[in-house]
Amino acid sequence: TPPVQGSAFPGAAQATLRGHFNCMVKPGVPVSPGASSVTGLTTEMLDAYPTFQEQGRLFVDWATRVAVESGCAKPILVAHNGNRFDFPLLRNELTRHEIDAPIVDQCILFDTLVYFRSLPGAQSNRLGDLYEARFGRPMSNAHDARADVAGLAKITLSSDKPLASEQLADEDDSPVPEQLAACQERIKELMGFVSTKGASMHELVASSQQDANSKSSKPNSKWSKRNKPTQPLHLLFCSCNSGSCAGGTPVQCVVQGLEPVSAKALNIQVESPSSKPSKSTKSSSAAVKDLCHVPLAGDSGFSVVTFTMPPGTGHVNVSIFDDRPKNLAAQFAYDYN
Repeated sequence: TPPVQGSAFPGAAQATLRGHFNCMVKPGVPVSPGASSVTGLTTEMLDAYPTFQEQGRLFVDWATRVAVESGCAKPILVAHNGNRFDFPLLRNELTRHEIDAPIVDQCILFDTLVYFRSLPGAQSNRLGDLYEARFGRPMSNAHDARADVAGLAKITLSSDKPLASEQLADEDDSPVPEQLAACQERIKELMGFVSTKGASMHELVASSQQDANSKSSKPNSKWSKRNKPTQPLHLLFCSCNSGSCAGGTPVQCVVQGLEPVSAKALNIQVESPSSKPSKSTKSSSAAVKDLCHVPLAGDSGFSVVTFTMPPGTGHVNVSIFDDRPKNLAAQFAYDYN
C-alpha cells in the first residue's frame, strides 16, 4: 500500500490490489469422495494440472515479483488458522520439493484466527461465519482458495460497518476492490497486533519443534502421555478406499499421533478376513513410498503417509501403526474391484 500523508502507518487509508495468484495442483493420489463433496474437485479434474513441484515455484516467483514491485522488504503472509495449518504445510511442501523460497522465509506471519479470537465478545470465528456476520450474507464458493482469500481480505481490512463501496460481489473478477476503503483505526489495530503476535516462518517452525521437544522430555507432559504405546492412532483422512486387484493403487493417509519414525519403521498391514472362523486371517504388507511429519504449534501435528496397495481380492482391513500394539493402529476398510 502507498504511504498516506500525515499517517502514522503507511497505507492507513486504503489497501491496493497488486495482483492475484490462483492455481490448481495435481495431488498425485486419488481425491476421496468426502473431499470432493466439500471442494467440488475430483481426481479427473486435477489430473490435468501440474504438481506442486511446478506450481510451488510459480507461486514463489509471483510472490517475489509482487514484493519487489511494491518495495516491501518484509511482506505479511496472512491466513486464517495459518499457524496450525497453512504456514507449516506451505513450508513443508516447499522443503519436500526442494524449492528455494527466501520470500516466504522473510514474511511476517499473521494468523487472522488468533486475531479474531483476541477480540471481545463471544462469536464463531470460522471464516464463513465471520463473513456473514460482517456483510449479512453467506460467503460464495467457500473452500475455494480464491474465494476464501477474497472473503478474508474483506473482513480483515474493512471497517466493522462496511460502506456501500465495500460491498463487492464475491463473483467479481477482482478478489478485493482496486481501492478497498479500509478503516484507519482497524489498520492501526492490525499493525499493532502483528507487531506483537506476528512471527517469521523460521520462528514458527523453531517454536513448533521446541514445543514438541519440551513436551517429549517431560515424563508427565501431555505430549509424553499422548505418544505412549497405550494411546491409539487416529486416521484423519484417506484418499481412497478401493482399487485394482492387481495392486499398485496409490493411497495417501493423514494420521495423528504417529511417532516421528522413518518409513522403514512404519507398519502397514493388509488383512483379508477368512470366511471360516477356524482359520486365521490372511495378511500382507503395503509398500511405503513417503512419510512426512508435519509439526504444528501447540499440538503433536500429524503425519502424511503415502503407500501402494499390494495385490488382493475382496474386502480387506488396512492397519497403520508404528511400534505400538496393532490394536491401537489407525484403520480403514478397503475393497479390491
